[in-house]
Amino acid sequence: MAAGILGGVVVERMRIRRGGERAMGGAERERVATGPMSPEQMIAEARKAFFVMFGFLALVWLAQLANFADHYALSRDYGVVSGDIGTLPNILTAPFLHWNWAHIESNSGPLFVFGFLAAYRGVVRFLGLSLLIVVTSGFTVWYLERGDVDTVGASGLIFGYFGYVVVRGLFDRHLIDTLIGASWRPPSPTCSPWRCPGRRG
Repeated sequence: MAAGILGGVVVERMRIRRGGERAMGGAERERVATGPMSPEQMIAEARKAFFVMFGFLALVWLAQLANFADHYALSRDYGVVSGDIGTLPNILTAPFLHWNWAHIESNSGPLFVFGFLAAYRGVVRFLGLSLLIVVTSGFTVWYLERGDVDTVGASGLIFGYFGYVVVRGLFDRHLIDTLIGASWRPPSPTCSPWRCPGRRG
């Protein structure tokens, strides 16, 4: 009987130990999932981020070609005008449009670099971040900009990605992200921190 009791205790301890291992394994998996990415995951996310930003820039440049061919009528028709309720939906189209070749050229480099740095942390999160920046910066322009200009351009996205990269670099201790952000200067002093405006007409 003693041997049976002892055997039961041993079996029970083994069950407890295995259950504890399973619980610890789940906690460990959860910790790993929410912790820093492995090198393989970072490479995979970087690859996806590259193609996402390449595709986005391709759309922006295709829109510029169509805009240029139509004498920038798209910028006039789909820009954001402060206080004009009718142009409020245009906060979703304005980031794809520019006023001239110098405007899009000055935006393309910073947009790709900061967009890539923001996207490689997770493409799904990046898409949500992009929508948040577009809506926030667009509404800020609509509320604060002068009422006699159509405002278009990707400057709002650039500054939004810039802020995200710098802040996340500080929190995640990615010094290179913070240094890249700190060393960047806006290419055009005529642009606001949100968009580059152009006069109507």
